[in-house]
Amino acid sequence: MFFRGRFRLYFITALVSIITCGVVHFAFGAPVFLQGEDVLGPDGMVISVNEIRRTPFTGGLGGNSKQDRVEIQLTFVNTGRTVFPVDPLQEYSLQIIGSYPAAELDLPGCIAKPFNVNPGTQSRGTLCFKVDSSDTGVPRLLFRRGRDPEVTILCDAELGQLLEKSDSVYPEIEGALKLIKFLIEAERLELAQKLVAKGLEKYSADARMALLAAMVKRRLGDSEGATEAVARISENPGLNKDDALELARQAFELSQYSIAQRILEPYAVGGRLSDKDMLFLARCWYFDRQYDRSEKLLTDLNARGFQDRTLFFTLGNLLEKREDWRGALRWWEKAVELDPNYYEAVFNIGVGCFKLDDRPGAIEHWRRVLLLGPDPDTRQAVEDAIRSLE
Repeated sequence: MFFRGRFRLYFITALVSIITCGVVHFAFGAPVFLQGEDVLGPDGMVISVNEIRRTPFTGGLGGNSKQDRVEIQLTFVNTGRTVFPVDPLQEYSLQIIGSYPAAELDLPGCIAKPFNVNPGTQSRGTLCFKVDSSDTGVPRLLFRRGRDPEVTILCDAELGQLLEKSDSVYPEIEGALKLIKFLIEAERLELAQKLVAKGLEKYSADARMALLAAMVKRRLGDSEGATEAVARISENPGLNKDDALELARQAFELSQYSIAQRILEPYAVGGRLSDKDMLFLARCWYFDRQYDRSEKLLTDLNARGFQDRTLFFTLGNLLEKREDWRGALRWWEKAVELDPNYYEAVFNIGVGCFKLDDRPGAIEHWRRVLLLGPDPDTRQAVEDAIRSLE
């Protein structure tokens, strides 16, 4: 009986409350740097992107695909005490939408063969890439060597210049907002906090800067400060629709569901929310325990043909509230059909099997969760559950 009580507690208070798929925009990870910055890599090697060029690739085309060549001029400075080996074709790749390894092209300065950078010296060279012409956007240069952490540099000259000048001349509001948003997404929160503080002094009446301040506070773990800031902005937002939706997401992540609803509902009444945003509103109602409103909206979205794993997952959770386990299983299974790697739904299917006395089915699904790379809390809960049944 200990297992049943413990399991129920975990399912209700831990699993359901952490399912926020489709809302969180930021993935915590290694920081991202900008073109023009001196980026310290492993063993004292400093790498900086000086220039990037993209031109049509005219040689060696095959099939129907069109390709461009991208040339990235780099400076390598060895500030360490040992020789630093560079292997361009093995260690560097370019990510736009697709990912491309460095290539050996017949271009002046194109580096392809391995070389060494001696201590106290620097070297320059150009990395060359062949990319699909249809793959557009701002490229990211990725460097990885062995087990060293990956280094990522966003090749955006405009943002790099804004950051470089921000110490002496604070950017105009639009540039400042763009730069701070990048820094938040890039996990460079201390620098973002510094620029936000200056921005609040310079643009005190701009609610967008106040929103970024709330975002930084939340990411730095100051939930109380972030909650106060979000509540203050929501009372008199002065935001456009996109920023208002971002404010609602911040409120949601802070468990301020009433604030999120207050922001979203006028847009919903006016028919100005996309199906994805309507799903977000339904999930706000769900977490605020307005289950009937949430279910009606989710059912309407499904009837319109909107297919989304989180929609199916939440409908399953709603039926679980009524202990309709067979109905809940059907929705969770639909979520997994849409995304076989959706381990939260696979976990819940195991819960449903357990509640229906199908212990082999429960163990089978929980073992599958372990293969899908769950978060640490879910992994621990699954391992405990399996041990308790075996």
